[in-house]
Amino acid sequence: TELREIRKLVDICKKADGFETKFYYNILKDRRIPEFDDFFYYLNGNLVGYLAIFCFKENEAEVSACVHPKNRHQGIFKRLFEEAVDELRRRGIQDALLLVQHGSEPAETICKHYNATFAHAELEMTSERFVEIPDLPLVELRDVTKEDAMELARIDAAGFDTDFNKMVYRFLSGM
Repeated sequence: TELREIRKLVDICKKADGFETKFYYNILKDRRIPEFDDFFYYLNGNLVGYLAIFCFKENEAEVSACVHPKNRHQGIFKRLFEEAVDELRRRGIQDALLLVQHGSEPAETICKHYNATFAHAELEMTSERFVEIPDLPLVELRDVTKEDAMELARIDAAGFDTDFNKMVYRFLSGM
């Protein structure tokens, strides 16, 4: 139910703003790690604000949020964000990346208010036609098992400079 409400709110914001706020729906649909990562703001039983924390590194969080266009400039984001910052402090996480779409006036105003500095940009590219790439090796997809946790933690630690033991725990608790 909550995931449907989030998608509905994101769709409303997308129609009003012209772009979609980035949420990792694959993570949202199956949150299993025992941390407080989702913040909801309801008015009259309707979801009008939502903020999500995504921790891919042990000392850094990504933060995505959206507020219904009719309910902006009412302090909803501020309330959600303050709760999220308190939670991040409780966990000892010092850095938060605010995911902001280029050209988002509300998000850019918020970033200025909090004296946020630009960290990096991501660009999504999609091919409009099928591209055939010859001589690719065969790739087999399978479900991850607990036996894969050590290797996944090793890759994560090497690629993202994370603590190996914490990553083993994170992978095992997420399965």
